[in-house]
Amino acid sequence: MPALYLVTTRCLDVCSLSEVAALAEEHCGCKLLDAREGILKLSCESEEAAVLCALRANCVREVLREVAVFPWGDLDDRFSLEKLLESVANAANSLRRGRSPLRLCIEFYDPQGKLRASTRENIAKAILAVFERKGVHTALSRALPDLTIWIGALDSIVVGLKLQSVKGDRFEPRAPGKRVYERPFALRVELARLLVNLSSPLPEGPLLDPFCGTGSILIEAVLEGIYAVGVDIDYNNVRGARRNAQQLGVYHSLDIILSDSELMPFRDGAFAAAAFDPPYGRAASSRNRDPALVLAHVLGNLRRVLKGGSRAAFLAPSNEGYSFLKNLASKICSLYVHGSLTRDVWVLEGRR
Repeated sequence: MPALYLVTTRCLDVCSLSEVAALAEEHCGCKLLDAREGILKLSCESEEAAVLCALRANCVREVLREVAVFPWGDLDDRFSLEKLLESVANAANSLRRGRSPLRLCIEFYDPQGKLRASTRENIAKAILAVFERKGVHTALSRALPDLTIWIGALDSIVVGLKLQSVKGDRFEPRAPGKRVYERPFALRVELARLLVNLSSPLPEGPLLDPFCGTGSILIEAVLEGIYAVGVDIDYNNVRGARRNAQQLGVYHSLDIILSDSELMPFRDGAFAAAAFDPPYGRAASSRNRDPALVLAHVLGNLRRVLKGGSRAAFLAPSNEGYSFLKNLASKICSLYVHGSLTRDVWVLEGRR
């Protein structure tokens, strides 16, 4: 099976690669071969597995199949891709429709500007020449291509076929500002999905959110086929989260409980995962209690209600008040919010 590539953006800063790597190995059954310059190189059993991984992740924008890799020394003014693009031309044969031309797009990925304009032009000409010699009439089209050839200027030159493009704005319809119940502290869809993906890469459940607020995490979990349970101490949040779930058509696959998360009213080993954004700052609904102490108590209770080998993913402010987390959980990455606030992403392993 040829190597597959997932091309990511920095929509979640450095957390983007951490999320995709966790999904690739645990959800998609792929082996991570390399990760650099925003690209993950994978070995997967099928192309479909990589595509499913890309659709679940936040920041993957393209899925590619490797066709050829060659060193930089092969580049010169008489650049030729004939041998390397044999499989590309063969793939093109199956895409022809009668006598109509094959709509072809050639994309270059060159984040460091290694390729000169003349080199790009020579590569494009060589690709078109290969198709013509195969008897495949082509027409360049970026709008609706039948085939997209991807040229990546990495440690070496990578030639690939694009298998899937993923829209970057696909989460916009369920953004907090478009829900019937909105609060200033509502978690962004991308962050909610990040926590769900880190806590439960496999579509198993149930998942617990002990600070469910407006229901962002619950909604993302249900959309991935995970039964979710939310807890909140504020009745307005409980009622509002239910309304948001009804608006998005996922209310049938979640439950929301009015309770104090410190009491954790569940039996031992009831949950397969937990994901949450605990209260902090002036908007914290912690009833005049120290948010850091509330989080510490909840983490202690989580070890009891989580099944063996499960995990919890959560956010916490990056300041001295939360330094105790270093002894309880593993920090995955950090997200800059504004001048006075950076939030760390943590993962707590359940009891073994």
